[in-house]
Amino acid sequence: MLRPLLAKTDLSVYAGAEVLLSEGIDHMEGLRELCIAGTNVLLLEMPFFRWNERLYKTVARLTCSGMCVLLAHVDRYPLEDVKRLFALGAVGQINCEAFAHPLRRRAYRALVRDGFVRALGSDIHLPHDFRAKNIERARLYLGEELMEKLHAWGDAVLSSAYRIEP
Repeated sequence: MLRPLLAKTDLSVYAGAEVLLSEGIDHMEGLRELCIAGTNVLLLEMPFFRWNERLYKTVARLTCSGMCVLLAHVDRYPLEDVKRLFALGAVGQINCEAFAHPLRRRAYRALVRDGFVRALGSDIHLPHDFRAKNIERARLYLGEELMEKLHAWGDAVLSSAYRIEP
């Protein structure tokens, strides 16, 4: 169903899933099939309730299994909790709109600089003009060097990913 639409746009679409973390998901049969197709990258969304020790241990087992755990929307969660997941070997994705928050953007920039945040999101369901402003704001705040660092990681991951062709 996407193919006719892709022919009309310059977007690249890759097969994969955003997986909501649940306790013990690391034991789920076929979990690797939810990675970005052709990669070991599992896009993981954290639950919106307080995280317990069992969830942290689940993330630790996922990172030890050889999967690259990419935490979606790290700007939505308490920074100290996210840093704890980074210490377990996970990396993060942040939404561009996070750089509109003057009190938090310095911390988010440091996460990109230090290699913990490796991907930017645009929340594509937002109106185009709003999305474009957020992307530009992130580009200006991060600067070309950090944007290039993010692009390089994305290019490396997607070089082996299954791209849906128009």
